[in-house]
Amino acid sequence: MAAVHVMVGAVLFVNEETLLLTDGTLFVASAGIHLPAFPAGTVVVIEYEIVEGRNVLTHVPEVRQ
Repeated sequence: MAAVHVMVGAVLFVNEETLLLTDGTLFVASAGIHLPAFPAGTVVVIEYEIVEGRNVLTHVPEVRQ
């Protein structure tokens, strides 16, 4: 079982399958997850696992209030 990591960051770009933060960190959605169209600059809380060298989201990121 992979370890789950948590990160907070601002969205630069997002589509249904990938999320890119302003710091250059790229995340991919795992099977069955479709990402919403977060506006650029939205701060999100991300939970992810590292799978084969890729940052894979464990669920849809939440907007940080």
